Amino acid sequence: MASGLMLVAWLPLSAAAEPLRGVAPAAVGLYPAQYQPAASATFRLPPGAPDLPVSWEGVPLNPAMSPEAWAPMETGPTIRGMFEPGRWRISAHVPGEVTFSTIVTLAPGQMADITLTVTAEPEPRTTFDAGSACETAVCPVAVDGLAVTLRQGWWMEPPAWTSATLGAHPLDFPRVDFHGPGGASLHLNPHQWLMANGPCQETAAGQLCQWLDASPATAQAADAMAATLRLIDRTPPRK
Repeated sequence: MASGLMLVAWLPLSAAAEPLRGVAPAAVGLYPAQYQPAASATFRLPPGAPDLPVSWEGVPLNPAMSPEAWAPMETGPTIRGMFEPGRWRISAHVPGEVTFSTIVTLAPGQMADITLTVTAEPEPRTTFDAGSACETAVCPVAVDGLAVTLRQGWWMEPPAWTSATLGAHPLDFPRVDFHGPGGASLHLNPHQWLMANGPCQETAAGQLCQWLDASPATAQAADAMAATLRLIDRTPPRK
């Protein structure tokens, strides 16, 4: 004979399949308010961003979200984290007071990959000091009809708006020579530049060229500066 009695309680299938109400499911990365899974997001700095340590920060924007900010220890140009679903402002601060940021809405369980954009830069330098190299990560410059963001260690000669040929004809795009560390150089709209001299890339201010034997660092500076070159209103010459 059986020495004990086993009682079995039969529950409806729907009740057995659902977690108990009011008890959070036993899983990692769930947020108690709605038991929704965390979002995974990778954030990147844009191409041409300074190769310097970055201070990352995330601020939740929805009132119903937990108020804790996201402040990772990593300082690289690409970073990944787990986030409470909702609306976030993600910022990356680079030495030199350059700030990249974005506002993004992350859905439960989402896997996002987002590139930030520049939202704040130092004020452009409008007074020109020939031979004065950029001492910070980036140096926005606006002088005589041309705007550009120099990289650290680079400086520029004054824009030339007349041709280098006899007669000095006016130009639609200025000629400018840029100089960098270790004798590096870049040339905007150079006179009589040949394809054999080296590659050029199109910018909003004309062709930016580099020598064929330019170093990888010079090529990187060219890509970064090319994206910032543009024409602006010229200051009337002083009488």
